Amino acid sequence: MRDSSFFNTMMLFTGMPATSEQAIALADELTVRLKAFAGYGIQPIVVVEPDAPDYGLIDFHEYAQGFYDPWIEVYFDHLKKNGIRDEQMGIWMPFPEPQQDYWNNNQDPDDFAYSINRHLGLLRKYFPAAKTAI
Repeated sequence: MRDSSFFNTMMLFTGMPATSEQAIALADELTVRLKAFAGYGIQPIVVVEPDAPDYGLIDFHEYAQGFYDPWIEVYFDHLKKNGIRDEQMGIWMPFPEPQQDYWNNNQDPDDFAYSINRHLGLLRKYFPAAKTAI
């Protein structure tokens, strides 16, 4: 493992899946990136934006109610099956800047809180030692 001369953390942006196919594709893409970061000794700060490829914005209320859980489960399960270890996960930050009008956030702080807890709970089911942030 090599350490960077300039930094040991770096932001890495990803979206959320809204289908099983997206979950697998996103996990495969992120696997490559997480392994590359680990190879350089860089801890990623994984910013998980509430936006799904070919689907659009994730609805915070639907997320809070568990609508997206099956696909999030496939996503984390696939990362685990791809050989990603807890220490390679870095720091996960879902739903960044939730107050921004361009997200489908309905301005309900409860939905934000439930969505964060739901996402991080599913993350920890597969990666119990993963670090998280808000």
